[in-house]
Amino acid sequence: MLFPAFASKPQNLTSSNRELAAMAVALKQQVAEARNEADEQRREATELRNREAALKMELTKAVSGRHAAEAAVVAAEAQRDELLTALAQLTAIRDAAAAAGLGLVELAKIAVQLTTLKEQLAGSRASEGDLKRRLAAAEVALLDSHRAAIANEARLASELEAARRSAAELRSALHARTLATQASRRAGVLPERADGQFTNINRFWVPADILFDFVKAVAAREVALVEAKGFLNISVRSEEHNVMVVSTQWDSLAAFETWSRSAAACRHHYPAGVYQYAPRRGEGIPEDYLPFKDVGDTAGAKR
Repeated sequence: MLFPAFASKPQNLTSSNRELAAMAVALKQQVAEARNEADEQRREATELRNREAALKMELTKAVSGRHAAEAAVVAAEAQRDELLTALAQLTAIRDAAAAAGLGLVELAKIAVQLTTLKEQLAGSRASEGDLKRRLAAAEVALLDSHRAAIANEARLASELEAARRSAAELRSALHARTLATQASRRAGVLPERADGQFTNINRFWVPADILFDFVKAVAAREVALVEAKGFLNISVRSEEHNVMVVSTQWDSLAAFETWSRSAAACRHHYPAGVYQYAPRRGEGIPEDYLPFKDVGDTAGAKR
């Protein structure tokens, strides 16, 4: 019983304060002991729970270890089976090699050859990959070149059209000038020639397929002649089939000779394929770089 004093002597509870105080002290002591005992039991229960948790953890580790051991056993058995299979294969190869009269050296050579073939195959695959990359790069470069060629073709077509228009304008201007000169000659109105002036007359044989280039060269030479000291005039006319006559007028023979030796004259030659006729006596001086079509008449300066 928890409180024996109350059970044995209930009649003494009201006898005196001393007994009540003693009983209260005893009761408090018993309560304290009961609390201590309960705390001890709680500590023991906590320790038991901790031990249980530790045991569970150890059990989990043990189970995991067992599973790992079982897996290791399975892996070891599989490896053993693989080794047994490989051993059987090697034995069969050895027996076959022995039956074929091949020794270990020959087998080693075969293994080396097989390894070499594998390396060559890997190198061939690498080369194939490199070739594919180069082919892709070449295709890109070809595409870029094709685009550039299209752009260049368009630019050249535009320049050709502009050149054709310019040539047509030059041809029209030269034709108008030739007609005006011919009309003046028929009317007897010729440019006045002062004393000391020099007129150089050259006849050229111009094939039809380069007539356009010849006209361009004459126009370019006229542009350069405008800057030449002593230059007065230039005229171009068609005398007969494929024959063009170019006349230049100067204020003196010295001015013409200075021009003929200048860098500008060297830059404005007539195109290849053009031939010149020997100037008629007293008409002028031939070009010094064109071949002659007819040398029956001696060329020379005016006298």
